[in-house]
Amino acid sequence: MAMSFGRFLARNIFTLAKANPLPLCRLHAINRFIDNPLKAEAIGIRNASSKTKTATAGAKGTAKGVPAAKKKKTAVKTTSKRGTATKSKSTALKKKKPVAKKKPAAKKKPAAKKKPAAKKKKSTKELTPEQMKRQKKRMLKEHVLAPPKVPASNPYSTFMSLEGVTVGADAAKKWKALTPEQQQEYAEKGRNLHALGLQNREKWVKTYHPLEVYKANKARKHLKRLGGGKKFDVLKDPRMPKRPTPIGAAFLRDQWNAGTFINPDGSKMPAVLALKHSRDLYEKLSAAEKKVYEDQFAAERAVYKKAMAELFGDISKL
Repeated sequence: MAMSFGRFLARNIFTLAKANPLPLCRLHAINRFIDNPLKAEAIGIRNASSKTKTATAGAKGTAKGVPAAKKKKTAVKTTSKRGTATKSKSTALKKKKPVAKKKPAAKKKPAAKKKPAAKKKKSTKELTPEQMKRQKKRMLKEHVLAPPKVPASNPYSTFMSLEGVTVGADAAKKWKALTPEQQQEYAEKGRNLHALGLQNREKWVKTYHPLEVYKANKARKHLKRLGGGKKFDVLKDPRMPKRPTPIGAAFLRDQWNAGTFINPDGSKMPAVLALKHSRDLYEKLSAAEKKVYEDQFAAERAVYKKAMAELFGDISKL
């Protein structure tokens, strides 16, 4: 039976190659070693016995006259269960789940532009004393009023201003060329212009409220202490109450009127020397004499505070 099957394989090798998935080399091996299954297995043919069985089954089918289409199906079915298992696994691996399409990311709204941070002002701790002084001056100048200028009463200054002469050697020569009567005329004109300027300033001051003038004078005094000079002299306001005269100034006034500070030659003593001399004289006064000046100062101070309260209210808040 085995020999007849080998001869059958030799005659119909191409037909069997189409129906059987085994390569031709293995079919030759079956043909040569069909009588010895151990040798066939030694050259790498697995399940030789099952394959010979399937081959005999296919031969019987042909002998009985089974159609070729059915022969293919039986051959595929009778190959091996392992082959079908591997194929099913491979197809399962190949059939991957469809990847879910990612939704397009939402477009981010453009970030609002940040406003540039305001520059921080330097704190007073970071400023030098000189910078603090300049800053204080700027703040005080905001409260200072700008009064009209008052012409000087000096005759030479009046001559230059009226004649349009600038300071220099030529102006001095022209002034010296004038006669004493002409120079006296300029002196008189200077006094009149100075008085007129004071009147105009007084009118200008009255256009402001007394409180505004009071605050302006406080700022002017502070600026003068900081080195403002005569540019920031106190504005005279006739509506302001008269300040009390200090004790030392009242004693100096009385002694000056009494002729105490007159030199033996009839000349008046300089103001600085007279002030120093008056201090020494006041220290030599008795307690009763000093009390007269102290009471006078206290009375004037009470009147001043009452008038200021009527004009501005609470002075401590100013």
